[in-house]
Formats: sequence, C-alpha cells, structure tokens
Amino acid sequence: DDELIELAKEVAQQVASTGQPKHLHPMNAYERRLVHIAVREFTELGSRSEGGGYMKRVKIYKISNKLPT
Repeated sequence: DDELIELAKEVAQQVASTGQPKHLHPMNAYERRLVHIAVREFTELGSRSEGGGYMKRVKIYKISNKLPT
C-alpha cells in the first residue's frame, strides 16, 4: 500500500508541475481508492477512474481555474 501511495504522490507532483495529465497502470478498486485518497492532498488536482471491467486506470489531472464565459 505504501509503495502505491508514494507512486500516486510522485505522479501527482509531476502533474502539478507540468499540467499534463497522467494515467497509472490498471488497478483493482482497492488500489484505485488509495490513489484517489492520496491525490486529494493536492487541491489543484483531480483524479478519476477510466476504463471498463474490474481493472481500471486512474487519470490524475490538473483542475482548471478558468471561470466559464
């Protein structure tokens, strides 16, 4: 669990600094939950599960601060 959380935080740091979204490897529901919780520490980022079936990938992305016009 600790290695997965550390990976999620490292990828989140990369996304925060570059602004480019990243996908993690396919994971089960428990692993994805750990990633989502780790990404919550970064208020400027969001995460979501993508794909079908049991094993899905987590996308970590930067939240846009632009107001709709």
